[in-house]
Amino acid sequence: MGTQARAEVTRRVLRDAAPEVFTRRGYRQTKLSEVLTRALATKGALYFHYRSKEELARAVIEEGTQRFTAVCTPHLTPARRHSTP
Repeated sequence: MGTQARAEVTRRVLRDAAPEVFTRRGYRQTKLSEVLTRALATKGALYFHYRSKEELARAVIEEGTQRFTAVCTPHLTPARRHSTP
């Protein structure tokens, strides 16, 4: 597996582990060490990809928003697909 592929796997593992811990502990109570334990990742790997817990949380939220949009958009009428609230 190439370097880029390994980096994407690491990001994916961290983004998968983080919401599980955030849901169980709450954002404020979550320690990055818990995310690392869940992800089986190192602190160095985490900080290589995300500068902070907030940046990791933002990545999780962004990905969730993209998934939600992808699921919902096909069910919207054409006029509503391009409108903003």
